[in-house]
Amino acid sequence: MKAQVEIVSDIERLKADWARLYTAAPKNFFQSPCWFDAWCAMAHDHANLVSVRIDGGAGPALAMAVMGRPRRQPGLGFRQARLCETGDEEPDRIYIEYNDILVADGAPPEVRRLALSELVNAQPGIEEFVFRNARAPLVEAVREVANANPSLALEVVRRETTVTVDLGAGDWAALAPLSKSARAKVNRAHREYSARGAMELSLAQGEDERRAAWAALCELHNTSWRTRGEEGALENRAVASFMETMLRDHPDNIDLYCLRAGGEFIGVLYNLVEGDVASNYQSGFRFEADNRLAPGFLAHALAAADYQRRGFAEYDLLGGAADYKLRFGAPGETLTTLTLTRRGLKHSSRRVLKGLRRDAKTHRT
Repeated sequence: MKAQVEIVSDIERLKADWARLYTAAPKNFFQSPCWFDAWCAMAHDHANLVSVRIDGGAGPALAMAVMGRPRRQPGLGFRQARLCETGDEEPDRIYIEYNDILVADGAPPEVRRLALSELVNAQPGIEEFVFRNARAPLVEAVREVANANPSLALEVVRRETTVTVDLGAGDWAALAPLSKSARAKVNRAHREYSARGAMELSLAQGEDERRAAWAALCELHNTSWRTRGEEGALENRAVASFMETMLRDHPDNIDLYCLRAGGEFIGVLYNLVEGDVASNYQSGFRFEADNRLAPGFLAHALAAADYQRRGFAEYDLLGGAADYKLRFGAPGETLTTLTLTRRGLKHSSRRVLKGLRRDAKTHRT
């Protein structure tokens, strides 16, 4: 196998090579052309990118990965690079999940380790490599690289469990997979909202409907977080622009579900679609003082039923095992945030400074 590491100078060629390899790889929305194209457009404005490509001879690549240009952190000034992120905290609030090296089906098992080794060896000035929300095969490859190189220290920063809804189990139209108390909660919210007028969940169709749904999502999401004294994720311009780019350039991969009562928006779901899996990436709900009104709970229940009707296999609620998620689904994959740090004086000092730990907060929905 042959490896090539380079600073990316041609974004369009990178996207084309990535899309070509993706057709031969297992499907993962966070590696799909929809996500990757939007990420490249955003990342190019904030960082230089470093890519690695593993070839097996004639034919397409076996594996590819991209890291953001190193950024110096406060305090000890670590030079840092992040897999599939920019290294800039603001745009990295888009919050990648199921992070991994893009690997073709049937590629040799050591291809991830080789790709990581090449990235580490080709960037001797980088003191810390960050892998946020890594899947198990990537975690194992990072461990292998650390074990083979005594000058690298591995640290696990965070583990987070995803929650998935199996749409092949039970009739979601009848709320059969839910517990008795969860069904009662959904039915009560349905009755209360229906008292305001016609209550429905619909999928935004066409440019005008999608534009209106996007505006409602931003307003509902940001207002809801402001009532809690915090800033909504969609007030971050990089995050909002990234999501708008996916919506505009890959409309078939983004579902906007709109929950209305009496003709007014009370909730919007921004869902990612890849194959027969839909994932809830972002949402906005009207704040209600009456706890009998549970717009989020109602919207997810109705969306699960509609995805089942449309033939989907899974509704992924992504990372963070919040109580409401576990009432809908079951624990899925464990995603791990971990780092490789070059040993030395800075590494020894950094270990005792609690305030300099990496930010690995859960995605704010």
